[in-house]
Amino acid sequence: MRNTSLIFSIATWMLIFTSCNKALDLRPQGSIDKVALSDANGIDLIVTNAYASLTQSLRGGTPANWSFGSIYGGDANKGSTPGDGPAAMIQIEFYNILSNNEWCLEKWNFNYQLIKNANHAMNFVNSAGDNVNADLKKKRKGELLFLRALGYFELRRFFKMVPYVDDVLEATDNNPKVKNDTDIYPKIEADLVEAIGLLPEVQDNVGRVNKWAAQALLCKVYMYENKFSAAAPLLKGIIDLGMNSRGVKYQLTPKYSDNFNIATENNSETVFAIQHSTDDPAGGNADPGMIGNQPYGSAGVIAGWGLFQPSFSLVNSFQVDAAGLPKLDGSYMNSVIPGCNVAGANGVTDIADKTMPVDPRLDHTVGRRGVPYYDWGMMKEDWVRDAANGGFFLPKKNVWRKTDVYYTSKLSALNTNLIRFADVLLWYAEALAETDKPADGRMYVNIVRARAANDLVMLNGQPAANYKVSEYPASYFDSKEKALKAIRFERKLEFGMEGTRFFDLQRWGYAVAKEELGYYILKEKEHLSKFAAVPAFSEYKMVFPIPETQILSMGNAEDGQPYLKQNPGY
Repeated sequence: MRNTSLIFSIATWMLIFTSCNKALDLRPQGSIDKVALSDANGIDLIVTNAYASLTQSLRGGTPANWSFGSIYGGDANKGSTPGDGPAAMIQIEFYNILSNNEWCLEKWNFNYQLIKNANHAMNFVNSAGDNVNADLKKKRKGELLFLRALGYFELRRFFKMVPYVDDVLEATDNNPKVKNDTDIYPKIEADLVEAIGLLPEVQDNVGRVNKWAAQALLCKVYMYENKFSAAAPLLKGIIDLGMNSRGVKYQLTPKYSDNFNIATENNSETVFAIQHSTDDPAGGNADPGMIGNQPYGSAGVIAGWGLFQPSFSLVNSFQVDAAGLPKLDGSYMNSVIPGCNVAGANGVTDIADKTMPVDPRLDHTVGRRGVPYYDWGMMKEDWVRDAANGGFFLPKKNVWRKTDVYYTSKLSALNTNLIRFADVLLWYAEALAETDKPADGRMYVNIVRARAANDLVMLNGQPAANYKVSEYPASYFDSKEKALKAIRFERKLEFGMEGTRFFDLQRWGYAVAKEELGYYILKEKEHLSKFAAVPAFSEYKMVFPIPETQILSMGNAEDGQPYLKQNPGY
């Protein structure tokens, strides 16, 4: 693993929690020695440094997972021009990831740095004396257990078998060598169970995790392990009693778009989000993960490189039938939503097609011709860099508004949602279906769909498109198979472009992933010829390759075998 020490110096940037709505502020701190970290303020500093690890990502390492989750999952393609972007991104788009893929290495390093910082901080917390309040030590340790579990969970679903290093080993060996021959899910579960017992319901700062966030992450882990019977009662507990770290009971926000707007973030739907801000001069705690994914050309200060363009498959998934329900039979790919071709788009006279009904979440997820793009105006032809390579559409959900852009570096203060209450509702519906109670899950899916109907993009006082979304009737949930089809499609719609799609397919198994990605590739090449070169999705591609540099740097154990064993197929 990477040998990265936790160094406190004049050059170290530390996150400071504040009492305002924007919970995190990045400020340079002076030199800090070990003694100074032994009191309550020091404990807070070092724990906050562990949180800060979540903001220090490159594009491959970002927890938003827009490349590995959304591009690899079929929500989007690379976009821009054929040669634009690093080789790592092109490999992801074409399902041809090599063991030297630099973004896989970034993901590995990012999460092990998070874990290392959490382990270091935990050793400080555990060794703190009586001058530190016992309740403070208890809740800060709970936060660190959550962060460590989060890092290991990410590594587990990316690379499957990975080395596990805890705070005890970290304290005795700064560069431990551990084999990846043991499944770490039990250790992740143990950290989260302990965290739930240590964490309070209400925290002293926005952005810190509470017991309900830890319980939600444990449920997410259970869902990936197919432990639906274990997840279901915990999810129901969150639905009935859960609250965010400010003590606000969990519920969906009135508007879907409230989750992607700086003015309304850290809301009743936020279970856990990475806190970003642009308050410091360097923008060091702003979100760098979406750099380059903004519209191109005359978009002005928003202009990026035109990467991460939504797929035809995702866009067409928002079509609904005459009853306002999704086309679960796959027929949504038989016709493209009319009027989306960007050729000739001028941002002045364009009007979106209103003949085909669509789910309103489409225009909060995707930028398209004839629909206002936040406060930047109407989409123009040159906002898409190369329509023949990337298609007609633009990312929208996590792109900032004109009112909140950090102009000098195009970074964003928009938080990154990792768990929303909508996740909890849909996980619970899924767990019910998987435990032979499919009908009971319908109301929770319909809660999500009912909220979608409340948030229409408007143009000149009228809906910008023909928006229609209805709740599922009982007939869609009268069997396990039918219920799962509806629930899985609902996750595609609700979390489009949020980095979740591939990992949902992964946990649903290879048969589902092969069918879904095979259909995606088959239909996408009807619109983008580059997909004709994409190979069939093989089972070994359900996980990513362990970075070869890590295998080489770890070397061989005493038995002559490598400490790290590569995943089959790579």
